[in-house]
Amino acid sequence: MQKLDARGVPCPKPIIMTKLALEEDPVVSVTVNEEALEDLKKLADKLEGTYSEKKLKEDEYEVNIEVKDTVEKDQPIEQAPNQNGGGTVIMIGKKVMGTGPEELGTILMNGLIFTIDQTAPLPSSIIFYNDGIFLTTKENDALEDIKNLADEGVEILSCGTCLNYHDVEAELKVGGTTNMYEIFQKLGKASQVITLE
Repeated sequence: MQKLDARGVPCPKPIIMTKLALEEDPVVSVTVNEEALEDLKKLADKLEGTYSEKKLKEDEYEVNIEVKDTVEKDQPIEQAPNQNGGGTVIMIGKKVMGTGPEELGTILMNGLIFTIDQTAPLPSSIIFYNDGIFLTTKENDALEDIKNLADEGVEILSCGTCLNYHDVEAELKVGGTTNMYEIFQKLGKASQVITLE
């Protein structure tokens, strides 16, 4: 049995941590906060496993999930060719996700980028523009996951005009710069475009 501690870990990390553990061991015990319970229950149902939870104290639970056999691993990370277009292109135009409170938007954006990094197939390119370029130029919780994506072959690009406008071109921490012509070419050749604003 694997034991995990995911207390204080934002969504979707407890679910991904648990699924990865179930790929190695059919029984996993994970300590989580209340907000992760429903998602872990859904994971157990999806994997046709058994689920039990025990309240340890206020907002702290021990969840046990058991599956018949170890969970099949996701297929190896694949991606479509990125240099000549094709594949999925993700456009990120803000440093936060959505229009609600900035703190919540930051949590959501970090969770999304972590999920992209952990899920197959990977996109061929991620293009950061407008305020999204602050995710590639400033220290933030998503930066390591963006660097991991680059290491896995995802083309990470930041809009050069946006970098110049905000005077942060020298602060680029991952990937390269691009221009509107290149962006338009990539969008035209992409099999799928996902835009986050």
